[in-house]
Amino acid sequence: MDEQTARQVASGAPILETSPDALNRFAPDHVGQVLALPRDEGWQLMGVVRSDVSSTERETFEQWARERFYVVAVSGSFEGDGWLDRGDGGWQLTARAVEMPPDPFT
Repeated sequence: MDEQTARQVASGAPILETSPDALNRFAPDHVGQVLALPRDEGWQLMGVVRSDVSSTERETFEQWARERFYVVAVSGSFEGDGWLDRGDGGWQLTARAVEMPPDPFT
C-alpha cells in the first residue's frame, strides 16, 4: 500500500471509548488497546481507550494507535511492534500509560 493510502487508513480507523470495567483484565496502567480484526473485505483496524483517562493520555494513545495502524498498512504485516495473535484470526496491542523521564536536551 502506498504511503498516502496508508495515512488515510490510519486516520480513518475508529478510536472508541469504553468503560474501565470493560478492560478490567488489564493492569491499572493500561490505557487501551489497538485491534486488527479479520473481515471478508480485509482488516478492520480500531482502537479502544478507557473512558476514565485524562485528555492528554487519550491524545497520546490516539497518536500511538494511528502510528501502529500506519505501520501495518504500509508493511502489510503484524510482525513489527509486538502485535499479539488473538487466536481468533485477529491481532492486538495493549497500551500502557508510562511517564517518561524528563528530556535532558530540552
